[in-house]
Amino acid sequence: MELKKISFMGIVFIFTICTSLFAACPPDYPIECETENYGNDGCCSLAYPICCSPRDGSGCCDADYPYCCPDDYCYKDQKDCPCPSGLVLNNDKTKLEVLRDTRDTRLTRTALGQSLIDLYYKHTGEISSILLADEELQKITANAVNEIAEKALSLNSNGRVSIDNNLIESVLEIADLISEDASPELRRGINKVKRVIRRRNIFRHLGITINE
Repeated sequence: MELKKISFMGIVFIFTICTSLFAACPPDYPIECETENYGNDGCCSLAYPICCSPRDGSGCCDADYPYCCPDDYCYKDQKDCPCPSGLVLNNDKTKLEVLRDTRDTRLTRTALGQSLIDLYYKHTGEISSILLADEELQKITANAVNEIAEKALSLNSNGRVSIDNNLIESVLEIADLISEDASPELRRGINKVKRVIRRRNIFRHLGITINE
């Protein structure tokens, strides 16, 4: 009986040690993240309860900055997350302001233009994540967006501008590349944008002439 008691106590002791060693998270970091790539080895503390990647050095977001954005930094508000254009333009304030001006003064004039704006901002986080995961796609997108920003500046100043068909084909190619890793909902949105581009009616409404 004594031997059985000792054996049982030994099993309990070993089980306790094993569960302590192999527990998902230690007591100081009780919040378990979905993957070890987030948090501190996959765990966060109660003071910093939002799982994020360790790019900012902490690995977790505190309650005052609860949004872990696609760039893997913590932000106070989701609207502060970097948009895809900001990512590929390295947050060039001048070019971003030009694009925003085109958005606010031209795209918003039509229901179709507004629907494209809404679609972009609905999926901005996912698009940013796809771009961040593919350095080559970032470069291709950056080249196209830089050219678009230059054309947008001329459009905002003169009311009209001409663009080469090559730029349109580049945009369609980028759409296809993003679509490869997109969610079904985003993929449907991309297909809608591609149809709008191919019909080309929106360019006429915006004052854009296409050089074939």
